Amino acid sequence: AHATHLGPWGPIPATGRRMSWTEIHIGLYVEGKLVEHWGNINTLAIMQQMGAIPGWYAKPPVQSRPVATGSVRTTYQENVAAVRQLIHDVWNKGRLEVADKLIHPQSVDPSYSEYPVGPEGAKLAVRLFHNAFPDLYMFIQDVIAEEDVVAIRFTLAGTHEGVFMDIPPTGRTVEVEGCSIFHFGDGQIIERWQEFDTLGLLGQLGIGG
Repeated sequence: AHATHLGPWGPIPATGRRMSWTEIHIGLYVEGKLVEHWGNINTLAIMQQMGAIPGWYAKPPVQSRPVATGSVRTTYQENVAAVRQLIHDVWNKGRLEVADKLIHPQSVDPSYSEYPVGPEGAKLAVRLFHNAFPDLYMFIQDVIAEEDVVAIRFTLAGTHEGVFMDIPPTGRTVEVEGCSIFHFGDGQIIERWQEFDTLGLLGQLGIGG
């Protein structure tokens, strides 16, 4: 999303700043009507660009996802199994070597374009979280899949026992919601989008409200 901050946003007065941020929304429809909606908005980025929270920086340009050659084709069931393995083995068990099998060497993560491309970017994210939350566990709540795309809604939980975003250990147990979208090509993940409640996480660690 792109917008100009021309009016008050809660207690934050208008700044006139031009801002951009990302969102992921998942909707459940029954008989053509929306009956359940889950959404994750990068509220932290919004407040940082408004100047209410420090730490905003311009991210590097987003690289294009690699073009699939079609040499390997997978079903949506196989793609779901790969995402479940990524969460179970890489994120929950810390088996970083499994990422090399599941993630394309040139896979991109536009949500975190400052991270390295390919499996190394995912490994870096896992290390950062596991260093701060050694007992981190990701629960998959919902899975949606068709053709070469898999979307999940998840809950992330853990105990804050290491430094996270310059915040010293608090010993607090946290739990936040998030959504991810994975694109597949040639039997591997070629693009990853993710949003989780970073602002809520910081609040649970005692930063802000």
